[in-house]
Amino acid sequence: MSHHAVSIKLTDEQFEVLKNLSRSDYRTTQNTLAMLISVGLNWHLEDSGLYVKKINKHRDPDGSEYQYYSDRELKDIFESLPFIQ
Repeated sequence: MSHHAVSIKLTDEQFEVLKNLSRSDYRTTQNTLAMLISVGLNWHLEDSGLYVKKINKHRDPDGSEYQYYSDRELKDIFESLPFIQ
């Protein structure tokens, strides 16, 4: 499995708050940010009607041309984020 880095720009103030939040939760800043992304995605899925097309390795080869993830499948994929570094 390959991993891809994503970078975001934070102000000094935002980074310091994130760093302190991470320390108080005994996490690295990267781990905290990944956790916040996954939790935020869960809220976003509850609040919107997204249709996310499945990547090739998750598609049923005998299925329809139009295959989409269920909300639960998306949540399962992103719930593992805090543990990948």
